[in-house]
Amino acid sequence: MKILLCLIFTCPILLIIATSTFAATSSLGSTAVGSATDTYDSNYMNGSKVTMGNDSGTVTQMSVYVAQVDSSSTYRKFELAIYTDNNGNPATLVTKSQTSTLIANSWNSVAVNANLQASTTYWLMYNTNGRSGSVNNMKYNTGPINSGAWSTSRISFGTWPTNFGSATKWNGVFSLYATYTPTFSD
Repeated sequence: MKILLCLIFTCPILLIIATSTFAATSSLGSTAVGSATDTYDSNYMNGSKVTMGNDSGTVTQMSVYVAQVDSSSTYRKFELAIYTDNNGNPATLVTKSQTSTLIANSWNSVAVNANLQASTTYWLMYNTNGRSGSVNNMKYNTGPINSGAWSTSRISFGTWPTNFGSATKWNGVFSLYATYTPTFSD
């Protein structure tokens, strides 16, 4: 009887301790491979609006799914970034990745480092250096109005302005997400 009582009362305590110290990762953005392929992503900043949940978090990686890539490896480069939101528009640069090389029809991931605040809206952005409008383009699905945006002006690859500038918004949700570790609040 003592062993049974001990198990009944001890196990829930151990479970609570284990779950309160477990640091799982979460994703922010769309982890679904879109059914449509965008065009003319090269030398523009393109991305999706996202909102953090109830906990803040530390982003460690971002991933993007692209379709066909340029035939020359020189023009298969990409970078990812995060911008703040200002009244539904991409605003100020939070962080950017290093340059990496795209693989066609695949998730392409790159390390980033950013602390994002709970219940705050951000923009996940993509830039690439393809030579035509038919390569290095993200996959996407149709989503809510103004959930996607791109820079109105061309932006040279690898250039991430501190202030995003003018954006054109639409209802595309790109296959683009950030991986983060939540900072649980008590």
